[in-house]
Amino acid sequence: MIDELQRVTIRDERIITEKMAKVQESVADADMVNLSHAVSEMMRRGHVAGDDVAAISERVERALVSKERKMEEMLAAADDLRLMTLTSIVDDILTPIQAVHFLIAVLELRLRVHDWGKRRDEQR
Repeated sequence: MIDELQRVTIRDERIITEKMAKVQESVADADMVNLSHAVSEMMRRGHVAGDDVAAISERVERALVSKERKMEEMLAAADDLRLMTLTSIVDDILTPIQAVHFLIAVLELRLRVHDWGKRRDEQR
């Protein structure tokens, strides 16, 4: 059962990864490149007026809205896959007592990683 779950999870991870790569590539699509060139050209000419910056900023924001939405969809898909995997392990594979021990171990790991991160941040 674990082997089958692993196969399904790996397949679904691959699909999500491929979609995410396409979303990331779209951040540097023709619209964004053209906007970047327009700003660079204005800066080279020294013509960076407030109205120009505001107009370009508005165009950038509009271009990024759909890209942000797609990234949010990919994050939701990854979260759904994690939840599906966890649910399958707990409900379908482990016995109830094994599930309890597994969930305790997961929580302990999460708490340790959180603590390590906090300590590392404090040291910086």
